[in-house]
Amino acid sequence: MESLEFVVMLDGVPEKAELVDFLASLPDWNQKAREVFEANGNHIELSANDRADEVLATESESGYLHYQWSIESTPLSSVTEEQQVEFARALTAELSRMRAGVRVEVLANFEDLI
Repeated sequence: MESLEFVVMLDGVPEKAELVDFLASLPDWNQKAREVFEANGNHIELSANDRADEVLATESESGYLHYQWSIESTPLSSVTEEQQVEFARALTAELSRMRAGVRVEVLANFEDLI
């Protein structure tokens, strides 16, 4: 069975507080700690990307690996691939509408379905 975890790489949101507040405001998202949430049967953690680099994020072919934020989603219970794909799509859409200039990339075994 393939892993159904996924990571959303996000760039263009300068302040962590703004991103935390945005995630906390999403419907059916429960904030468990400052940067930890549960939603759609997933444990979700927000963290700063240690490899963030503004130049590489825009000029590199794999620039998304250098985006500012990482949002890791791990299923807490049995979810289907279809459910995870839909959740990743919905989260990506929400984050894309957050503010102008935001860049979002999903990293997952099922990323070709997004």
